[in-house]
Amino acid sequence: MPVRSLNSSVLKWPRREEVEEALLSWVEKEKRKNPDILRIGVFGSYNTPLWGAGSDLDVVVVLRRSPYPFWERSRYFNTMSLPVPVDLLVYTEEEFEKLEGRFAQVMQKEVRWL
Repeated sequence: MPVRSLNSSVLKWPRREEVEEALLSWVEKEKRKNPDILRIGVFGSYNTPLWGAGSDLDVVVVLRRSPYPFWERSRYFNTMSLPVPVDLLVYTEEEFEKLEGRFAQVMQKEVRWL
């Protein structure tokens, strides 16, 4: 998360490289812990030149299967090691393939699979 400088009220946002490194490390740990993970991707402002201070990570996880309903799945992924806030969406493979509309178009065009 952003941190305050010791002698200033200014918040220092992590550099893009720091966020990327932390995200890749998190992805590898999650893949080792959960064999049902098929892929993990990032989308949204982080993938654009507009990314900057205040931006969060929009992350999508696609699982082979899950015993939990969609709205519960993200709580089984600890994102606290990442240096910025995370919006996490966790789909099964079947759910992800059935996405429709504008959001499905965004997923197809914008997700950078890690």
